[in-house]
Amino acid sequence: MYRVGRILAAILGIVSLACSSDSLTSPKCGMGSPCPAGPISSLRFIPGKDSLLVGERARIVVRALDSAGAPITNVPFAYASSNTRVAIVDDSGVVTALDTGIAILNLRAGDKEANDSLFVSPATFIALDGGGETTCALQNLGRSKCWGLNSVGQLGFSSDTVCFGEFPQDSLACSVYPQEVSQAPRFASISAGDSLTCGVVTDGTAACWGFNSSGQLGNGTAIKSTVPSRVFGAASLSLVTAGGRHACGLTASGVAYCWGNDSAGQLGDARRVNSTTPIPVVTSQQTTMLFASLTAGYMHTCGLTPTGAAYCWGDNSRGQLGTGTTSSSDVPVPVAGNLIFSSISASTDTSISLVSRLAGALPSSFTCGLAGGAAYCWGAGIGEPSTPTLVSGGISFVQLSAGGAHACGLTQSGKAYCWGYDGDDQLGNGPGPNNSATPVAVVGGLTFSSISAGRRHSCGTATDGTSYCWGSDVYGALGNTFQAAFRGMPQPVEQPGLISSTPTAAVTVASLKVELRN
Repeated sequence: MYRVGRILAAILGIVSLACSSDSLTSPKCGMGSPCPAGPISSLRFIPGKDSLLVGERARIVVRALDSAGAPITNVPFAYASSNTRVAIVDDSGVVTALDTGIAILNLRAGDKEANDSLFVSPATFIALDGGGETTCALQNLGRSKCWGLNSVGQLGFSSDTVCFGEFPQDSLACSVYPQEVSQAPRFASISAGDSLTCGVVTDGTAACWGFNSSGQLGNGTAIKSTVPSRVFGAASLSLVTAGGRHACGLTASGVAYCWGNDSAGQLGDARRVNSTTPIPVVTSQQTTMLFASLTAGYMHTCGLTPTGAAYCWGDNSRGQLGTGTTSSSDVPVPVAGNLIFSSISASTDTSISLVSRLAGALPSSFTCGLAGGAAYCWGAGIGEPSTPTLVSGGISFVQLSAGGAHACGLTQSGKAYCWGYDGDDQLGNGPGPNNSATPVAVVGGLTFSSISAGRRHSCGTATDGTSYCWGSDVYGALGNTFQAAFRGMPQPVEQPGLISSTPTAAVTVASLKVELRN
């Protein structure tokens, strides 16, 4: 069914012909001056192919131009969708994606018409990362969403919701459900740190947002940002990892760069001087070394070489560098034991809840790695070893993630296990606390494709595409629309639902451009 409309000076905030600010607008008319009308000789969509996620909206921006490039107003037009199960379009040209599939959008003006192929993909999360009281997720098409604590803009948008912490003075801005990162480019990966978040953009650049007291956003300033800010000067990156007050990135060739706070040597540049822009990680001989992966902890960083050898640098007060000592290092030092690791993960944050501290619990900082499917950990939080120590239980893992004072892993079959501190129910083995030095199964009988441990919570994406979180929900990190609660079993993360066909400009995420010429 066709929906007929007419281009006016303004439709629900859509860019109008008379007020368009792009380079196609002619200064000869518009902006209050009348524009002549004429017959339409051609009609086309630009670029002619578009993509949305289920539940998203886009507006079709229509521009009629004469042969000189001047805009033409009052051009009648009509919209239609070939597949209203997949997408619908209303009178004003707002397209709503309803289900996965392909729809052909049709636009008519006079006896001319144009078609646009619209591809609609699932809105489920394809990757999750837990940070310090926050969680961020990646969707298809490079979309990004975050939720949880937003005290310094680490979610990538401004929020007016307040979550109430364990004590009145802990009441801080938050979001208890996933929201779109504002002004976000398309991301290939995302990493949630303590009070910042970073991502690799699909063009190979990096962007960070949140707290920036030590230059951890890498944009050359020390000013916080509530929207993604491009990391300055870094070469094309294949990986980025956000830590406590610093972040690091890895190029495709394996060169590591870090930026932000360097008080404990966590930048690995042998200087211990904060940097607001990326600087290369070097050896004690001031030469670069190549890495296959990196992980940024609260005040230390670790990486694996292409051969699987582990190196760490930064704070070592709790033995988290794995050298057998508690001496910190401002350059990469080899982890003891000569193990060949397939993955490595540094703990998210040294802090735990104030309630737990008052009960006598100590802050933690540790590192875990996988070698031959076996999990090894070192540092404080998972015991007190200063060299890699085999995690008991005899379970073989394919994924591993270190949180605040706990760790989680996945088996080949997708079964999730967690171990360590459970004061906030972050192990997911039922209402606790049920601290465990050995891995315990996450309850619920779910199978997961990925898992991530945050400061006081854990999250995973199930094999059916549904995302779950468990543990502390004090600042909304579980994304289940609740807060000030602890959940000892997986809770479904609130997923974007289908939206009505009523146009709402505030939720527009894209523009489908149309050009008309006479």
